Amino acid sequence: MMRIVFFNLFIGLPVGGDDRRSQFKWKSLSNLINMKKLLFSAFITLLFFSSNAQELSNNLKEAFKTDDIELFKGVLKQDKIVLDSCLQVEAKPYSLFAISIKTKSIKILQHLISVKADVNKICDDKSPLMYAAKYGELEAAKLLINAGAKIDLKNKEGRTALDYARKYDKKELIDFLSK
Repeated sequence: MMRIVFFNLFIGLPVGGDDRRSQFKWKSLSNLINMKKLLFSAFITLLFFSSNAQELSNNLKEAFKTDDIELFKGVLKQDKIVLDSCLQVEAKPYSLFAISIKTKSIKILQHLISVKADVNKICDDKSPLMYAAKYGELEAAKLLINAGAKIDLKNKEGRTALDYARKYDKKELIDFLSK
């Protein structure tokens, strides 16, 4: 009897008398078990991918800090970093473009463009152009647009690069993106 009560609690069946259990449809039981399996699988998958997110190594930080393309290329190869991946920086995902914009590493940004990295890659719900607008990096914005960055690309909240330029009061970017 104790096993039945435990099983019923585990799968969500009522624990009361026989009349309530007999009213339960086995099709619903099957759906409930399948739903629990699906949720468990989703949880395990999320746990796997969140624990395997690649972090920014000290060598890669140094490459961005010094805007050293040769060091950058060597570290990408050594750390097996995929160009269009999102890297964890202080628990937030950033693309290589976003990091180059934040660190003002124009040579690395130009290199990423030359090797055809995705100029519209969204990490943390922002594209590289949105980061350029947020940080007021006009030169980076021009390079990205010339490489095919979409000015009208919207994130999940419906914001564009121009919206970020306005939000952070970056007048040069507002003028440039409004043309």
